[in-house]
Amino acid sequence: MGARTQRAKRALEVTRVARRSGLLRVLREIGVVGERPATREGARSFRLALEQLGTTYIKLGQLLSSRPDLLPDVYIEELGRLVDEVPPVPFAELEPVIRGAFGDVFASIDPEPVATASVAQIHPALLRTGRQVVVKVRLPGIVERVDLDLAVIRSTAGLLERRSEAAQLLQLEALADELEVHLRAELDFLEEAHNAELIARLVGEYERLVVPQVIRPYVTEEAMVLERIDGVKVGPDHRLPPERAAVLAREFFRAYVHQVTVEGVYHADPHRGNVLLTPEGRLVLLDFGLLGRLDDDTRRSFALLLLAVAQNRASR
Repeated sequence: MGARTQRAKRALEVTRVARRSGLLRVLREIGVVGERPATREGARSFRLALEQLGTTYIKLGQLLSSRPDLLPDVYIEELGRLVDEVPPVPFAELEPVIRGAFGDVFASIDPEPVATASVAQIHPALLRTGRQVVVKVRLPGIVERVDLDLAVIRSTAGLLERRSEAAQLLQLEALADELEVHLRAELDFLEEAHNAELIARLVGEYERLVVPQVIRPYVTEEAMVLERIDGVKVGPDHRLPPERAAVLAREFFRAYVHQVTVEGVYHADPHRGNVLLTPEGRLVLLDFGLLGRLDDDTRRSFALLLLAVAQNRASR
């Protein structure tokens, strides 16, 4: 099937989902086509449609959830609930990728994943050295699916910007560019391994925070091996004493302030799925496909702003 035919087929699928979810109403509520008060119902329909369309559109929704300058509050809140957990891919489809990347270095690999997402899947494993690790492997065909979706999104964004002044103000084509940067970074595990090691150095002085070690040389663009650290996702039922939870929250916040204001480099995707709580009461930071970077002027401006907030100086 040719590339043009694939794009047309995918565009038709997206159109069908958009119609079922009431896309025209959503476009009116967010100001792209006409104007209509934003509703919880419209926001929920939009979120569900993005989840149905898969990886690229889920990432688009996650990106939009950080843009209150573009979307009404009710949409920001609803998109903040987006998750990219998906049914696991059978291990038989992933094993050839792992073996092809690393050869016969594993004594065993558990076929049951400990985590699944729209880009990758993670399996516990045991190296022949006896070390407990996890293997993170990119899902088969994901790069091709992302390429196809980005082509459709770019075409749609260009069409809307040519026909809608509101779409021009929303800078939809620039948003498509930003989405591509995010996705390309998440799909390249060579870059993620480098990012993980960088953030590990930046938070090294925070004893309650930990970044799993990248196990060199077992890193390729489509698979990587990491230190195994057991933990659970942080939720309301964490069962930590309030004072202990407050200490962890302060250290987590301090680490991010340090990354932003001192280093100018920070982990840019710290949602609840990317932070684990260990049995010992430490926080594990995960998933470093995307880093944020600030130039010196912006970094200093953030530092002065936070200092003014801390000192309660509204004039600054």
